[in-house]
Amino acid sequence: MPIRTVVATAQGQGQRRNDFAHATEGELVIFPLVCDRDMANPDGGCGCNRSFEGVESRKATTTAVVADVDLTYSEYVDAILASQHRFGLTNHRRGDAVEEADELLDMFKDWPVGTVVEKRGVRVQQRHIVRPATSVPLPRTGGTPR
Repeated sequence: MPIRTVVATAQGQGQRRNDFAHATEGELVIFPLVCDRDMANPDGGCGCNRSFEGVESRKATTTAVVADVDLTYSEYVDAILASQHRFGLTNHRRGDAVEEADELLDMFKDWPVGTVVEKRGVRVQQRHIVRPATSVPLPRTGGTPR
């Protein structure tokens, strides 16, 4: 049975002047550690307080998308723990990964698949996608312009 969580996406990129998408499209993402410089400001120079972090690439993105991912709960926890260890957080134990997995799974369990989200400090919210305007031809009236 798939789990509902978030994965990296480039959808919605460019709506904020400080967007970035360095994570691999479709990879699982987690919340990164937040530096002191950005702790009080999601628009700070580092970007850690407005981004998600890819579990494989360890690269960040400011947008993620809700997805049903074909993993078991145990595989999901293992992926998070392996990512933490690759990052050098060798003091993190399975319980830390379980806590992070549970937070993400609980947060997104009721969100519709395909919802693009952004992180703004401690809040995660839907990113409303702004699409470019398209031109639509006016109907022909058949009359002579006045």
